[in-house]
Amino acid sequence: MAIKVLISRNIKPNKANEMSALFKEMRYKAMDTVGYISGETLREYNNPNHYLIISTWRSIEDWNNWFNSSQRKEMMKKIEPLLKNHSAFKHIIIAQRVTLNLVCMLRNILNILGENQEAYR
Repeated sequence: MAIKVLISRNIKPNKANEMSALFKEMRYKAMDTVGYISGETLREYNNPNHYLIISTWRSIEDWNNWFNSSQRKEMMKKIEPLLKNHSAFKHIIIAQRVTLNLVCMLRNILNILGENQEAYR
C-alpha cells in the first residue's frame, strides 16, 4: 500500500539557496529509486527557514530501501550541516477509500460529459 512520508526540516539562517539546491539533487536521486511516486518541497511563509518535504512511495519497504541507501546517506552528509536541528519524520498510509473516491469522481465527470461509461469499465 502506498505511503506518504512527511519530513519537517529547520535550516540555519541564510542557507536557503544551498538547501534548495540540495533538496533538488536529493529528489532527482530519489526519482531513480524503485517505488518512488512523487514528491514536493514546501517552504513555510511565516518561517522561511522551515521546510516540509512530502514524498509518496509505493510501499513502506520502498521508502525504507531509499532511507537506508548509500545515495541518501551521502546526500544527508551535505544536508545535515545546514540543519538547525534534527529532521522529524511521519509516515502516513494512503487510505484505499481515496482511490475509490477518485473512481466515483471520474465516473461523475464522464456522466457530465455525456460519455458512455461502459466503454471505460
